[in-house]
Amino acid sequence: MHRAWRRVLNIALFLEIHEIISLLTLLTLTFLYSIHLNLGTFVETTREITVTAGLITRTVFLIMLLMLGMIVAFPKWRFIGYAQLVFRIMTSFLIMLLSYEIVMRYIQLMGHTMYDHLLQKWDSFLFFGKQPAEWMDKLNTLPMTSLLSGAYLAWFPFCYGTIFLLLIKSRRAALEYATVALTSFYIGNIGYVLVPAVGPLFTHEFSTVVGGLTAKMLDPGFYKPVANCFPSLHTCISVVMLVQVWKYFRKMIWVYTPVTALIVFSTVYLRIHYAVDVFVGVVLAILTTICIPVIMTLWERLREQKARSQFTMIPIEINDNSIGRQREA
Repeated sequence: MHRAWRRVLNIALFLEIHEIISLLTLLTLTFLYSIHLNLGTFVETTREITVTAGLITRTVFLIMLLMLGMIVAFPKWRFIGYAQLVFRIMTSFLIMLLSYEIVMRYIQLMGHTMYDHLLQKWDSFLFFGKQPAEWMDKLNTLPMTSLLSGAYLAWFPFCYGTIFLLLIKSRRAALEYATVALTSFYIGNIGYVLVPAVGPLFTHEFSTVVGGLTAKMLDPGFYKPVANCFPSLHTCISVVMLVQVWKYFRKMIWVYTPVTALIVFSTVYLRIHYAVDVFVGVVLAILTTICIPVIMTLWERLREQKARSQFTMIPIEINDNSIGRQREA
């Protein structure tokens, strides 16, 4: 038992924190499906998701394949270490995207009760009896809607592009951002399971109509509502990006600050999220940006200790008699 544990630890020490969390997430989802549904459903769900993968998933997969090709074709390349890092990060992001879809299917198959009514009550309590989006009706103009629709969609290239931006500064910067972001994603998935909700756009009757992305999302041919409201990961990851850029690439803070503000505002204006989703998203971002770097530092120290212990020489006791026997021989 002791030897088996040591082997598991040695394998785990080879992995990064985000890789361990990704693998644990897949194991947890497999367990949930096997307990509440069955493994056949899990396999079929995974197969359907891979076949119907969207643009983002396919792009991440292509980047992963590109990095793998470079690793195999140019093993002595000067920047091969960066290619390996991006490959491993993109693999974890691919697992995250797969896990997200599996969680959405799980909530649907289990028929979980939606908690939109509860989130609406919290928003009404916080905003004087109205939904926050209703207070924003006065801002409802075509230029504002177009700007915020673009900001909401800009989140996707910023989310993945920040990896490469921070990679310019250092390996640690890119790895830390990826680990914090992926951890936030996985915790967000737990929130989706515990408090499933589809958002105010699909559950609340508004007196005005918002165009842009909001109108598109009401089209069943373009978008199907899923329980991905609580917390707002658009908000959470935006704040994570802002903090990591402030920490490692401060020159870009003038770009990320207004983009982050617009993205967060757009989630409520476009009626995609409740304000409470945004608040929880901010809290989650603060917690992960504080805790994950500490955990990563502890993990690196554990690796260093393990590496030193492997190269420690065992002292050999030598006496005059043994030397004399060696000389005689």
